[in-house]
Amino acid sequence: MRKPRAIRAVVLVVVALGVTGVVATAVFFPHLPHPSVADRDGLVRWLVTRDLSEEPAEIRRALAMRLDEELRAGIDWGDAAEKLSDSQRKRLWDNIVILLEPWFMAKTDGFFELATEKRPAYLDQLIVTIGKWQGADSLRGDSQAVSNGSGPGGGPGGETDGGLIGTLLDEIEQWRRDANPQRGEQIAQFLAAVQDRWVGMALPDPADADRDQLLQWLIAGDLSRESRETRKTLACRLEVEFAQGIDFGDSGAELDEARKERLWNNVVLLLGPWFVAKVDGYFQLDPPERPDYVDRLLDTIDVWRGVDAMRPETADGPGPDGADPSGDLMSVLLGQVEQWKETAEPEDRQRTDEFLAALKARWLTRTLERLLRGGG
Repeated sequence: MRKPRAIRAVVLVVVALGVTGVVATAVFFPHLPHPSVADRDGLVRWLVTRDLSEEPAEIRRALAMRLDEELRAGIDWGDAAEKLSDSQRKRLWDNIVILLEPWFMAKTDGFFELATEKRPAYLDQLIVTIGKWQGADSLRGDSQAVSNGSGPGGGPGGETDGGLIGTLLDEIEQWRRDANPQRGEQIAQFLAAVQDRWVGMALPDPADADRDQLLQWLIAGDLSRESRETRKTLACRLEVEFAQGIDFGDSGAELDEARKERLWNNVVLLLGPWFVAKVDGYFQLDPPERPDYVDRLLDTIDVWRGVDAMRPETADGPGPDGADPSGDLMSVLLGQVEQWKETAEPEDRQRTDEFLAALKARWLTRTLERLLRGGG
C-alpha cells in the first residue's frame, strides 16, 4: 500500500518542480514575439535574453532583418548600452556578431537578385546602414576589443577598425573559405562591390581629383553608370595626367587582376568623350593652328605608358583599318571611332575622317623624321 503513495509523492514533486520551472522561465525569459513582428523593445529583449547561437537559422535570419530595419531607422546602441549591465552588453554584442552572417548572406542574395542598373542604389543604402553601426562598438568589453590592423577595407575599404566592421570583415573571409566554390565567389564579388562603392562615395568631384584620386575613380566602379558630364570631366583629367606622364604600369602595379581590368575598361570608356572633345577642338582652330594641335595630341598619346599592361586578354584587338600608331589602347580607340561613325550624322563622320587623316598623316611624318634621325 505504501508503493502507490510513494509514486504519487514523486509525481507531485515532479509537477511542482515543473511548475516552478515554468514560473522561473516566465520571470527570467518572458514570452518573446516572433522577430518578424517584434517592435524595437521586443528585438532588444531577444538580443539581451537569448543565446542566439542556440536558435534556429530561421529565427536568426528574421532577427537579422529586424536588426537591419532598426539600424536603418537609426537605433542608438550607445544609448542602449548605458542602460544595460556588463553581462547584458556582452550578450547583446555576441548576438549582434552572430547575426552578421545571416544579415550579410541576405544582403548578398539581394544584390544578385537585382538588375545591374539597380545595384548601385542598393549598395548606397547598405553603406549608409553600415555607417550607423558605430554605436554598437560601445557594447564590447575590453576583453573583446581587438587592435587595429591591416584589412581588406577602410570601413569596408581600407584599415579595419577592430570594431563591428573589422569583425565583419574577418568573418566574411571565413565564410568565403567555408562556402562551396560558387557561393564563395558570390561572397567575394559582393564584398568587392561594397568596397568599391564605399571608395567611390568618398571620392571628390572629378574636376578636383588629384592623380591618386583619379586612379581611385578609375578602379572604383563601372564608369558607364556615371553621368555623361562626369565622364567628360574625368576624360579631361585623364588627358592632363597623360600629358604629365602618368605611368599606369607603376601606379597599378599593386592592383589585383579584377581592378586592373576595370581600370582598362574605364580608360577605354573615357576615350569616347575624350576623342569627341579633340575633334571639336580641332575644328574650332584656324587651319594654320591645327598642326600644332595635332602635335600636342600625339605627344599626349606617346606617354600612354602602362595602360596596355592592364589590358585583359578579352579586350578588343586592332581597329578595322589595322592602324596602330600607339599600341593597343590606340587600336581600341580607332576601332571605337569606326563603330561610332556607323551611326553618326554625315557631317560628324566627315569631320571625324578629316581629323583622323590629319592625325595619321602627322604621326607618319613624325615616325619618318625619327627614323631619318636614327631615333628608331
